[in-house]
Amino acid sequence: MAKSALRSRLITIVIVLILVVIFILQNAQTVSVQLFFWEISTSRALMIFTILIAGIVVGWFGRGSWGRRR
Repeated sequence: MAKSALRSRLITIVIVLILVVIFILQNAQTVSVQLFFWEISTSRALMIFTILIAGIVVGWFGRGSWGRRR
């Protein structure tokens, strides 16, 4: 890889990390989520991240089964 490609990749990674840190700091409040008789209290940022990961996992597994139907 060329030096310019490595430099641009590093700059992109640094910008994304800065945005993630800003997101976490702005969403540090505690939220409660209730589902039937369960109640979970956690930071809003962690809850959003957990939901994002769950969506990625469901999409990953769903992609294989939905792709075979066509």
